[in-house]
Amino acid sequence: MSDETAMRLLFQLVDVEVDVHEEQAKIGQAQQDEGGPPMPLDNRKVAHIQSLQARALAGRQKTVVFVYQSGGSYSYQAINVIFRPQASIERQIPARDGQPPRPVYDTLMLAPLSTSFVGLVMIADTATATAAAVQGARKYQLIEAVPTGIVPGGTRSYAYLRRLL
Repeated sequence: MSDETAMRLLFQLVDVEVDVHEEQAKIGQAQQDEGGPPMPLDNRKVAHIQSLQARALAGRQKTVVFVYQSGGSYSYQAINVIFRPQASIERQIPARDGQPPRPVYDTLMLAPLSTSFVGLVMIADTATATAAAVQGARKYQLIEAVPTGIVPGGTRSYAYLRRLL
């Protein structure tokens, strides 16, 4: 579908009579006034974005332990992340099955982009990377990890976690 057709359909849906060609000219003029289309990101801009991200995360991080399984053995790795518990659910809107709503995830975790989720068994809310410390800590299961950010490939990972009881 062309831009012209899409604009025509959009304006018809909202019952507005507009000359599509005139609107396209206005959009083109606005882009020229603002300096044209957005500039691509070069290596210097990418490094600047990543340094700002690191500064924004500093002081808000906590250390958690990632438990990985490889072969028949477990390994423990302490990683600095940000934990954000899901605070509230809209209780007035029932789930699709008519039951009371349930949270999709318990905690949102912001992790560095370099964090590996391959072979991850669980995440323990403890700063000590030992089996004994993990056993006594709150544990979370990974639902999904999504790289996110302005740079292609992302600048950080959002991981959706479910608390294990």
